[in-house]
Amino acid sequence: MNANVPKMVIRKQVENIIYQVVPKYLYEDVICQMQRGLKDEPLNTSVGYCDTEILEKKMSATLYEGYSIMALDTDNGEIAGVVLNGIEKKEDVETALDKFKHVENEKYQKIFKLIYEVNESLDIHSKYNLNTIFKINFICVNPKYRRRGLVKELLNRCELLAIEKGFKLMKLDCTSNFVHKVAELNAFASAKTVRYGDFTDGNGKQIYDFKMPHDSFTVMIKLLDEKASYQCALQ
Repeated sequence: MNANVPKMVIRKQVENIIYQVVPKYLYEDVICQMQRGLKDEPLNTSVGYCDTEILEKKMSATLYEGYSIMALDTDNGEIAGVVLNGIEKKEDVETALDKFKHVENEKYQKIFKLIYEVNESLDIHSKYNLNTIFKINFICVNPKYRRRGLVKELLNRCELLAIEKGFKLMKLDCTSNFVHKVAELNAFASAKTVRYGDFTDGNGKQIYDFKMPHDSFTVMIKLLDEKASYQCALQ
């Protein structure tokens, strides 16, 4: 796999929207938009909104990997949508869980404990005999540009980039019913689903105050290589 940071994906004019790898000079603008988008992200709102420096650092680190893709309105220069992507290595989930023990923010713990533990239980890297996978970390669409098919097209561009860089599998941690449906249209398959309502504290109270239809978390995957699929079938 080519380890060089990608400069750009093929750009296609769709009305006034172009798609490209996020350039460094827009990283700060992208983070600001992602932070605004998190205010109505289903899992985040279910714990009362987690706005922490940790999340900002996580988004910044993902951007600097150089695999994130944006939709840009060429008429006014606005960022219409963003997908933050990165490389996930086999040891990353275990490392994240270890670091997670030292995080004191309760809301952050509720969000990422769920995400990391579900991913750990799947052990996708071992199952598909892969050292690295293309990980879709965050998806955000500017409210003014919703219902225009941007998520579907952004996922298409992620796939083109992943294939170009030699990845065999894409993974998406899906907290939204809407994104789940769009991912299915893009031929992602559900690897594991857990219901938010099944998680309670020591007093039997639900941990996640979710709003329908966003009632579950699903890890979704898409194989990009027949050999990886064949190896999995043999196990």
